[in-house]
Amino acid sequence: MARAVGVLPRPRIDLRGFVTRNVPLKLAAVAVALLGWYVLSQAQAPEEQTVPFNGGIPVQRQNMPAGYVLRGSLGDVTVSVHGAVNDLKELAVSSFLADVDLSQYDLTRVGDLQELPVRVSVVPESLKIVEIHPSIVAAKLVPVESKQMTVQVRYDNQPAPGYQAADPSLSPANVDVRGPSDALREVVSVIVQVRFSDAPNDIHLTPRAVPIDGAGQEVPDIDVQPRNVSVAVAVQQATPTRTVGIIPTIVGQPAAGFWVASATSDPAVVAVRGDPATLDKIDHVATVAIDITGVSVDRLVRAPLVLPSGTSLAQEGGTVQVAIAVRALTATRLFSTAVQPSGLRSDLVADFDPKNLDVVVSGPLSTLQGLRPDQVTVVVDLAGKGAGTYQLDAAIRTPSGVSSSASGSARVTVVVRSRT
Repeated sequence: MARAVGVLPRPRIDLRGFVTRNVPLKLAAVAVALLGWYVLSQAQAPEEQTVPFNGGIPVQRQNMPAGYVLRGSLGDVTVSVHGAVNDLKELAVSSFLADVDLSQYDLTRVGDLQELPVRVSVVPESLKIVEIHPSIVAAKLVPVESKQMTVQVRYDNQPAPGYQAADPSLSPANVDVRGPSDALREVVSVIVQVRFSDAPNDIHLTPRAVPIDGAGQEVPDIDVQPRNVSVAVAVQQATPTRTVGIIPTIVGQPAAGFWVASATSDPAVVAVRGDPATLDKIDHVATVAIDITGVSVDRLVRAPLVLPSGTSLAQEGGTVQVAIAVRALTATRLFSTAVQPSGLRSDLVADFDPKNLDVVVSGPLSTLQGLRPDQVTVVVDLAGKGAGTYQLDAAIRTPSGVSSSASGSARVTVVVRSRT
């Protein structure tokens, strides 16, 4: 038997109710969704901008070539930075690293100022450097050199009255001086400074060795090894001294026709130590005999000093340098020389008044003895002169090595006339 199957009615959608029911709740949900979207969008895409960082960022050196040193400073730079506003607010000088790659310096032009680019990095790395000012800096590299120098003692004061300092003892006596070549050239000496106490006590110190220039000022950027030097100075009772002149002792005769013009010593004076009675009798110190037999040129010799009995030198060094100047003997000869024309036209003749001039010739005796009269001439330049009377100065001509002059006036009266 068949059953009847019923047909269910189709549900009906109420669109109006869907829109109008629970409206406040739906609006709240939409607002919450929009707020969440805004917060998420702001977190994913923060606000960015470009700002200048005006704090000075010191430029550091990188990759310094071995054996060289940078002279002077690389200075500071400023930058402009792009990035998130919150990150930009946290920036400080320590956030940046500015440097120059010195491996790019051309060592074939060492000592020259060369322009190199500046590199700048920033933390956090999300920030970006968009501008560097200045973007290049000038750098100068010089080689590092060294030399060995003897240490000298500089006394800041004198020992107590009635006492004197013996020669100092230094350990080490020599030091190694190292630094930039241009600074090293300025170092003229290395000194240790010592000061005596008010009491006559010996000195035992280890002062710093100081490199100084010609003006006595310390040269910067110089390293001295060892830095300190041991100094020992004995303080002794003072012995009277007297400063006297040095007289060179010259023996023998120079070559014929020559004479000794001067003999001087360097130094010219010397300090002599001894008892007061002995020193009162001394007014000079002589050198050993210096033989100049047959000498015709200047000489420079070292000669020991001859000290009087009972005396000694107040300082080290018993020899001096003696400069001996040898000059040729000079003399004069008188020549009566006829006046001659020079440059006169062939169709003219000249009469002179006076006809002869007395000429004084000076020079070495040996040269004058061999001088012939025809080697001394007196001429008047008549080039371009026509017939007439002239007052002209005569010119005296002599060989080299001698000098000459007219014994009176060199002006002569010249009458130029035709040969016919």
